[in-house]
Amino acid sequence: MNENGVTSTTQRNQATLDYALDYGLPGKHGYTYDRPFDYFQFEFRSLGKASNPVDSIMIRGLLYGTDYALGDSYKAIWGLYGGYDYIAPYIFRVASTSVSVGTTFQWQVGRKVSIQGSVLGGVGYAAAGNVAQVGERDYHFGVAPQGLTALRFIFADAVMLDMTGRRYYITGTGGGDPGGREAIDRLNVGLTFRIYGRHALGIQYLASTRNAHYPDRPDTRQRVGTLALAYNLLGNAGFGATR
Repeated sequence: MNENGVTSTTQRNQATLDYALDYGLPGKHGYTYDRPFDYFQFEFRSLGKASNPVDSIMIRGLLYGTDYALGDSYKAIWGLYGGYDYIAPYIFRVASTSVSVGTTFQWQVGRKVSIQGSVLGGVGYAAAGNVAQVGERDYHFGVAPQGLTALRFIFADAVMLDMTGRRYYITGTGGGDPGGREAIDRLNVGLTFRIYGRHALGIQYLASTRNAHYPDRPDTRQRVGTLALAYNLLGNAGFGATR
């Protein structure tokens, strides 16, 4: 949906392909964090559309930090993270490089329940704008404070609930349009059920919103949501939980 003097609603049915990799999650006995990217996460999502085949590429990794623990059940790392995000959900695009301070953890709540998560906050340099231009040029870049909160609940290696929220606030500092600013949010919620071995089925909801404000043109509000039914090929028997 676009709101800049024009409102439109579009429904599409198409295939998507997602790939996600976590490397070096805390909790494995004897694993150390001595070098950059001893922990990292990579996510890629493609769309079945020739004019816009890539929905997102997101990478974050520990540049400098260390591990810590709270008892035997809570294992974590913290330090300085580097990140690159590219998000293009049909109607707008945003790209950002960043450095953040934060933590990534695994909490073994019980014998059959694990909670994994990351909380990051930092600053980067980002650019955002319309895909299909309506009226004047709508494109902005500048210094961008940003944050991420991610939680994953794993129940008995049978069910996994994922929730990830991201926010980018693109200021006019360091850009060509000092009076403009943008706030972009991305929410991803997924529920996955193991069927047999490494095979699972899931449902996912993905929402992206953009609110752009400029002194010399109307405000722009855009949002797009995707509901997907998915087949998942899992990497191991534990939904990524380390033992």
